[in-house]
Amino acid sequence: MSLNDAPSIKAEVTNDPTAIGYGAWTSLVDDQRIFGLLTDASKRAFGSVVVASWRVLNCFDPTEFASRTALQQAQLTTILSAGLLDLSNANIRAIMAAIFPVSGPTRTSLIALWNAQTQTQSRAAELGLLITLADVTYARTGVPT
Repeated sequence: MSLNDAPSIKAEVTNDPTAIGYGAWTSLVDDQRIFGLLTDASKRAFGSVVVASWRVLNCFDPTEFASRTALQQAQLTTILSAGLLDLSNANIRAIMAAIFPVSGPTRTSLIALWNAQTQTQSRAAELGLLITLADVTYARTGVPT
């Protein structure tokens, strides 16, 4: 981190825009706790879940696939032709949900694929910050350590 990032850290902790719950920020003990919250890689989901189209195709149940209408098959062809799919995209999910029944094996497999591909990151990574405990302390005190 550069010293120019201190205002970003201070604003994050002071305003707590994502309601992480930083709490009081008055001592080195608080700095350690807040540093732990900022760098906990299990806290924030990535904004996208990108998978290769062949992985989506592997989820299709042959019987369900064979019973799709011409329009549904055309929609699938269009979606799969992209090569890579962002499963977090609402449009992609809505189209796939309209094609395959809720309780069917294809929908179940697609949900399992989504869950397996969902990754998390720390709040610091989400903000584009590579920080240390000293950076958090500097943001609080204005004194380099």
